[in-house]
Amino acid sequence: AHLVMDYNDIAEVMGYNAKIESTVLLEDNEMLVYKSIVNGSSIIDDIMVDTNLKIFELMPIITALEIKGLIINEGGNQYIKTTKKI
Repeated sequence: AHLVMDYNDIAEVMGYNAKIESTVLLEDNEMLVYKSIVNGSSIIDDIMVDTNLKIFELMPIITALEIKGLIINEGGNQYIKTTKKI
């Protein structure tokens, strides 16, 4: 039995030493929102102003970026980027 946190752990158990790197493809609006999130944390209101998106347009994009592992909600409608590559 092995503790598995991601696919790299499975590759290691199977004898592959190299880390498997994956990149995430983003749609245009996803890239726009991702780029508007500065290093540090960004408040949802600032992202809305930077991107010219309405809240009902922005929230599905924010959710998609969270699912893809690119951003994290810090609470209080503040978002930060993760270290995952795009």
